[in-house]
Amino acid sequence: MHAYTTTPAQRLAELRRDLATKIRQHPAWVREKHLTHAAADQRLAATRDALADLEQLHAPTQTPVPSAVPDTSMVKSKSSSQ
Repeated sequence: MHAYTTTPAQRLAELRRDLATKIRQHPAWVREKHLTHAAADQRLAATRDALADLEQLHAPTQTPVPSAVPDTSMVKSKSSSQ
């Protein structure tokens, strides 16, 4: 048995493919009675939620932009130093 390592991008791509397959195939599986409508809905919801979780987990982090206005709270004014 091989141990495969996947990247976050590969895992996201696989979940997207899985979701697309389910969206395409579930209606036929329900018609053919291989899957109930409720089970199809639950599986789609679970896959969508897993994809959203993984996308959020691996979203590029936003670097905070420093304020253009300097913080002057530590600067004493002339009137307070007299």
